[in-house]
Amino acid sequence: MTTTFRLRRPALVLALVALIAGLLPFGAAAEDRHTATRTPITFTSAYADTLDPGREWIDADGIIHMRGGLELQNVSGDLNGVLTLALNGDFEPMGECTELGCPGFLSAWATITVTTEDGGWEGTYVMMAAEFGEDSFFMDRLVLRGTGANAGQSIVAESVNDDENGITFEGTLATLALPLDGINTSARLCLDPESGAFTGGFLSSGALSGAGAASADVLVTGVQTTDSYGVAGTLVLTDERGSLTVAFAGMAQDVINTDIYTAHVFGHFVVVEGAGAYAELYASGRLIAAASDTATCASGFGVSLSLIGEAHYN
Repeated sequence: MTTTFRLRRPALVLALVALIAGLLPFGAAAEDRHTATRTPITFTSAYADTLDPGREWIDADGIIHMRGGLELQNVSGDLNGVLTLALNGDFEPMGECTELGCPGFLSAWATITVTTEDGGWEGTYVMMAAEFGEDSFFMDRLVLRGTGANAGQSIVAESVNDDENGITFEGTLATLALPLDGINTSARLCLDPESGAFTGGFLSSGALSGAGAASADVLVTGVQTTDSYGVAGTLVLTDERGSLTVAFAGMAQDVINTDIYTAHVFGHFVVVEGAGAYAELYASGRLIAAASDTATCASGFGVSLSLIGEAHYN
């Protein structure tokens, strides 16, 4: 299965406030472009100011929670500017702390809104990390969609370095062009409890038309059942003509009653790669999904999702 998640050793001693970058407009509006592109970008973020420290508490299980932190970040590099982010995090200690930090599980998720003179960006950042002595992992995902003068542009990025100067992100700026077509894709997937992956099928209309196989890797952060939390992942759609790799991120909220568990997810998606007949298909838009207990999946758990947006063929 294709995935764009990257593994590296995390620095868990870094504050949650330094997890995300701010961005300002980049490039021209869609009506000025005739060829869609994917451009590599690199930018470094640094903490600027705390607008609201949010809430912090330790629950009965010893898990440390932070909710509603509101902050500013400065960014430099291929992108320059400032954004506001609403940051949340959970840390579950797993052992004794030392001068180097505390072993355990760390997750963070943030909603992002950027307003500039001509346009802005909106989206989600999701991160999960763990460290147990020499054993560790790190996964993160940033997805932003342009607004105003940035309409038709999207960013997918991951962090590659963090130090006293900030956190460096590398990723792709995807830019749509005219003429635009719609894309409306629905997928139903079932969880494989052994691999943790989801597999199933899709049905689509618009720029991607037809049906085929679908698979996804999903990253879920935070403590569910209490409030919103972050979800990110990579979805691969395949039919007889080719395949599309789709990055997504969003916020989720659990709905629990006596009969069934359901989580609703709202976020953004970006096509980051195409193969075969879809090599020159570019698309981005809104993600709407529901994960729930279901008897239609052998594992008893599945996901239904919709990708609704705009697309362009070069």
